[in-house]
Amino acid sequence: MTSQNYASFLDKMTSRQNIAIISYVPSWEKDYDSTLSRLNKFMQSNGKVITLNSAALPLDHAISVNFDEQRGGELAANFMLDHPELKSILRVIFTEKRYEDRSKAFSRVLAAQGIEPRSFVFHHRASSTEVRNFIGLINELPKPVGIFFTCRINELVDMLKDEGVKLGPDMLCVCYGYSELDPYVERMYTINEPFYDLGVTAIQTLAKMLNNVPVKPTKLMPTIEKINWYKGE
Repeated sequence: MTSQNYASFLDKMTSRQNIAIISYVPSWEKDYDSTLSRLNKFMQSNGKVITLNSAALPLDHAISVNFDEQRGGELAANFMLDHPELKSILRVIFTEKRYEDRSKAFSRVLAAQGIEPRSFVFHHRASSTEVRNFIGLINELPKPVGIFFTCRINELVDMLKDEGVKLGPDMLCVCYGYSELDPYVERMYTINEPFYDLGVTAIQTLAKMLNNVPVKPTKLMPTIEKINWYKGE
């Protein structure tokens, strides 16, 4: 659904009673502010809203079903601490609110152990200049190095390959949402967020809301797993 179609849909809903919707509004949506305004108007007309993966949305009366973004950062940090052979740790930051939550939690856990990781910020994921700067940094870091990427890195892996660089055995990598279907990276671990459970929880919450059963915001916990590159073989 385009943002224009969604806006039209919300405008039509403001005159309805006892209606509930499940809404996901990505922060990069070009009509982000306008969509939030319509959602607020919908709720002011007795509409009910469940927001998905939306910790930063300024909607006071919406019920959220989110992933615990801080928990992902904590998992990554504790995973690094479980590998004392690492001589350096790098935090790779991508500029979005939920990624910041992951990054801060990662640093907080390490700081409690007296460890300050190096940091690199990607402002534009597809920037070849930033990719080359990133390569320069990982080349100078003592190995083995633990690298925590605060989001999915499929595109970045391909761009590194184009520059003749691959994440190798002297790099212990943790990122989000990677699988055996993605480009092979030795020693890659992934933080998986339970999207299926997100949908199930949202539907269950929706049913309760429509039946006027009190509901509360929900946070679902991610897990960290090693990639099974040879699954099914």
